[in-house]
Amino acid sequence: MFGIVQDYFENDVAEFNQIAEYVVHSNFYINWLGELLIFQQSITLSSIIAVTILSIWIKKQNRLLEYLLLIVSILGGIPFRAFILEVFSLLQSIGFRGEFHSSNFPDLKATLTIIIYGTCIFLLVRHLKNNYLTIIIPLLGLLLLMGLAFGNIVSTNVLPSDIVGGYICGGVWIFFNFLLFELFRLVLGKNEI
Repeated sequence: MFGIVQDYFENDVAEFNQIAEYVVHSNFYINWLGELLIFQQSITLSSIIAVTILSIWIKKQNRLLEYLLLIVSILGGIPFRAFILEVFSLLQSIGFRGEFHSSNFPDLKATLTIIIYGTCIFLLVRHLKNNYLTIIIPLLGLLLLMGLAFGNIVSTNVLPSDIVGGYICGGVWIFFNFLLFELFRLVLGKNEI
């Protein structure tokens, strides 16, 4: 995360934006990826959250902890992004000499998308017995996120660096949440013994 922020300040992302937009827009067969944006709509995101809630209820394993992980990860994503924007604002106010290229860095939709899909996929595959599904479902999730990134580049005016920044910031957020809640799970498991 710090690496991409540093690249953003040093204007190393401008070249990335130009190359990514050229590659995406030069491929004539990629225009259909704009249709994937249905997976970023509120009804789709709400549906996957509902399926995750139902799955946690059915599994009956550490329900409270898994519901807390779901709630904290998703509801904490917006304040986490706001905190990052405040850090950028603070840097500007103290006379930081770097250039701010986009007021949308990191992209809110990209941040929320990776947080919701990442958390839900983690909770859905966590207790699966089938090893193939625990590999295939996250890979399909990654392919969907890549498709959504390309679809946003094709269909919207969001900069590729903003999308990547949103994915990285959201990924950092859910990583820390997963780490924290897995530590809670270990502590609770030791107390039960």
